[in-house]
Amino acid sequence: MSEEFSFLHGLTREEEVFARNILDRVSAADKAGYCRYTMFLGEWQTDIALAVMKSKRFERYCFFGGYSGEEFECSRKMLAVFGEYAKPTFEDFPIRAVSFRFKPCYKLTHRDFLGALMSLEIKRECIGDILVGEGACVAFLAEHIAKDVLHIDKVGNVGVEALKGVSAISEIDLSPKLKIIESTVSSLRADCIAAAAAGVSREKAQKILAAKNFVVAGKTVENSDAHIEEGTVFYIKGHGKFRLSQAGNVTRKNKVRIVIEKFV
Repeated sequence: MSEEFSFLHGLTREEEVFARNILDRVSAADKAGYCRYTMFLGEWQTDIALAVMKSKRFERYCFFGGYSGEEFECSRKMLAVFGEYAKPTFEDFPIRAVSFRFKPCYKLTHRDFLGALMSLEIKRECIGDILVGEGACVAFLAEHIAKDVLHIDKVGNVGVEALKGVSAISEIDLSPKLKIIESTVSSLRADCIAAAAAGVSREKAQKILAAKNFVVAGKTVENSDAHIEEGTVFYIKGHGKFRLSQAGNVTRKNKVRIVIEKFV
C-alpha cells in the first residue's frame, strides 16, 4: 500500500484505487470550485471516503441516497465534494427514483429487482437502495440509466408497472431490519465477536481477520485479540454489517453473554 494511505489499514488494490479517486475529486473540487459527484457507494466505501477526507481536513462534502426521513436513511449513497461556493442541494444530486407496482400475492424480493436491473447490463455502482414491500418497490438509480429502467415490465415471471418517482414508498415499511444474534463468548476479542456474528468457528474467524475482512470505523482489524467495545458497528466482508448491541453479563462458566444485531 502506498504511504499516502497508510492511515487506512489493509486496503485491497481495488480499494486503494478508490481512495485515490476520492482524493483526486477532493483536490479538483478544492481547486476548481465546482461540485463533483461519485456514483453510489456502499457503506464500506463511504467509510473509506470519510477517512480520506478527514485525513485532508476537507469538510465540503455531503452524502445523499435519494431519500431520507425520520425512520429511514439510504445505505447506498452518492458523495458530493464541492468548492467554497458550490454546495449542492439534495435535488442537485444525479439521482432518480423509479417505483414498481405488482400484485401483492407475488413475493418479490430485493434480489429479484436487483437481478432485473443487472440484466439490463447496468453497473452496480449505478444502483442505490432498492426498497421492497408488498406489491411495491422503489429503486434509487443514477440519473442516466433511470429512463431505461422505466421500460421494465417483468421482474422474474411477474408483471410490474414502472413509474417515475417515489410514489410507492408510502406502501413500504422503512423501519430498520435487524436479525438478533445471541451468543456467549470467552471474551470481547475480535475473533470471538467475528465468530459469533458470522456463525463460524473461532479458527475460521481468525482467518477472516488475517484476510483483512473485519472492518471497524473504516479500518481493518487484523489482531485477533483486539477488544471490541459494546455499541461498535463493524463489517465482515462477505457476511454483512453488524452491531455489538449488548455485552457484559457473565455466566457461571465465566462466559460473556452478547447480543449482536445484523442489518438485513
